[in-house]
Amino acid sequence: MANEIHVDYDSGYTLYFLVRNSAGNVNVQGGNTFEAYAAASIATYDHALTENGDGAGHYVGTFDTTITTAGTYNIQVFLRDGGAPADGDSLIGNGEVYWDGDSATGLLDAVEFVKNVIEGDATVDTGATPWQMVITHKDTDAELIRKDLKDVSGGNIAATTTVIGQQTEP
Repeated sequence: MANEIHVDYDSGYTLYFLVRNSAGNVNVQGGNTFEAYAAASIATYDHALTENGDGAGHYVGTFDTTITTAGTYNIQVFLRDGGAPADGDSLIGNGEVYWDGDSATGLLDAVEFVKNVIEGDATVDTGATPWQMVITHKDTDAELIRKDLKDVSGGNIAATTTVIGQQTEP
């Protein structure tokens, strides 16, 4: 995938972005390595944003696909004030990318997933120990969720003699 990062800013400028993980560490380009920010290393952190060519100030950039750990990453967008990225460059925006380890997913993907779970088929896999609740896509049978079943005390459910709830559906 490419051009997951979109930024609108005045036309004709040089912009770049940094990627930070949930601990606040910054990504070193070309790898799944994150480290504490060091101003002297900024040239190894910056990821290019390119204006798309229509002169309207829409810039795009590609999330580093060598980041293989799924998670939510903070994107910081900077206006390059000089000839190279520098610690004093102006922060002009930030946002988040939801990365599944291979590609970016957005809010619409998350909403679609929740919809599929709500509408999905729920079964209990009694072949696993402990038993597991499985929710599959209603049309494709693709597995969406698989969770171990536990009783109210946290014990594993592996038989029909375990009380798992007291509420019944109408």
